[in-house]
Amino acid sequence: MDIATLKIDDNHDVKITLPNGEETDIVITVCGQDSDTYKAISRKQQNARLKDMQRGRKSAATAETLEERGLELLVACVTGWAGIQDGDKDLECNAENVKMVFEKLPFVKEQIDVAIGDRANFMKS
Repeated sequence: MDIATLKIDDNHDVKITLPNGEETDIVITVCGQDSDTYKAISRKQQNARLKDMQRGRKSAATAETLEERGLELLVACVTGWAGIQDGDKDLECNAENVKMVFEKLPFVKEQIDVAIGDRANFMKS
């Protein structure tokens, strides 16, 4: 197989469904685990942990800390969206709003997490 034909896209559109399986008009564009964005945030988090270890600090890892780091990574991987409104106006796609949507609608965060981790979503057809 010619490896030149095995290309990975940077972005993938995730069509959000409700927990009952009903489709929505929400589409969230994400970058995957092989993207520069994902790698940069992941490395930043790892470097912070290593720096703490080098300073002799015991790991203060808590469930809350791990959850916050995971949320930070997912938020950074959202590059755009469509179909998300606040009342009658479109909600701007920025880190603050992405975090708010993920916190208010955990099923959206879960679908994004799964999509980012599935390399098949980023394979060019």
